Amino acid sequence: MKKLNNIHRNKQLAELLENVSGTEERNNLTEMWELTGNQPAVKPLTAKEKLDDWNSILKKIKNGTTDSPSLQNGYTKPAPVKSSGTESYSPLPAHTTGESNIQKIIEQERVFSETQHLLKEQIAPLRKATESRSKFHKFLYAAAAVLLIAIGTGFWFQLSPQYETFTAMPGETARITLADNSTVLLNSGSELLVPKGFGDNHRNLELNGEAFFEVAGASIPFMVTTSNAVVEVLGTSFNVRSWSHHKTSQTLVGLESGKVDIYSPARLESRSRLEPGQVVRIVGTTGLTNLEENIPISDITAWRNKDFAFNGTSLEDALDEIQRRFNVSVQLRQNAARSKQVTGFYRNPENPRLILDDLATITGLTLEEKNSSFWLY
Repeated sequence: MKKLNNIHRNKQLAELLENVSGTEERNNLTEMWELTGNQPAVKPLTAKEKLDDWNSILKKIKNGTTDSPSLQNGYTKPAPVKSSGTESYSPLPAHTTGESNIQKIIEQERVFSETQHLLKEQIAPLRKATESRSKFHKFLYAAAAVLLIAIGTGFWFQLSPQYETFTAMPGETARITLADNSTVLLNSGSELLVPKGFGDNHRNLELNGEAFFEVAGASIPFMVTTSNAVVEVLGTSFNVRSWSHHKTSQTLVGLESGKVDIYSPARLESRSRLEPGQVVRIVGTTGLTNLEENIPISDITAWRNKDFAFNGTSLEDALDEIQRRFNVSVQLRQNAARSKQVTGFYRNPENPRLILDDLATITGLTLEEKNSSFWLY
């Protein structure tokens, strides 16, 4: 193909030379032909480099500023002359006169015009090739980005356990039966993650929120992991409360039946064993547990019967629970009241207004309802 292209170019050059008279003009045309790519380069040029090179040659020839002395002599830009106060170009160069010079200029213009046409024919496919290559490069970059994302996602799924996620939406509860026949009741706004293979070679769960577990007996330990604690049992029923967004990382566990061990992942040796009816709170990552003797297990599990209970709870935590339970917005405008402790019990309340009225009275705040939202200030 390259040999055929050279034959074609040589034929074009021969046809041009047949129409050019004079040794100097023929030499100029031949030299320009060689400069535009007919001769092999020391280093192969890219399509874009050839495009830039030929555009530069055309510009230099037109302006009469080419580095080649013979090309400078072969075509000279006409000199400007003054006409009626404006600058224009004479049809003759300033230094030429006579019929021979006119004929020479006409011949040069024709040669330049035909050569420019041939150069454009050479440049056009290169310009298309350059544009196509640019588009192809953009495609490659985009494809590479997608591939990296896909690879990264693939590694993520390979390196991370696969979970089945169960969620109880605000204002609702959700009951789940696990593969080992254990049951879980999720409180409003809670999320339970069950890793692949649960019940076969492990019984490990992850909880964000609150749930009541009734664990079926088995030889494999049943483990619930929260943001700062692990609850481990064999067969029992218990309640776990732990919200990952809470300002203080803590887990509250109430045991209804059986036995439960609770500990911090950072301190595996600091295990605490609960007896039925006991409530324990573990705060932070220290592994230290606090036995909540003033909180009955019935208050901890009251939500299972749609009752509402708080016992020595901060006002801020109580309002968070109301928002989850009734799926409403409650705004507390008095920061000083957030840590005030409140206690109360409500049997299956259908509306949060009664509870909020009582909380406002207890804490000395004013309750206002605006646009389906409640404000305490």
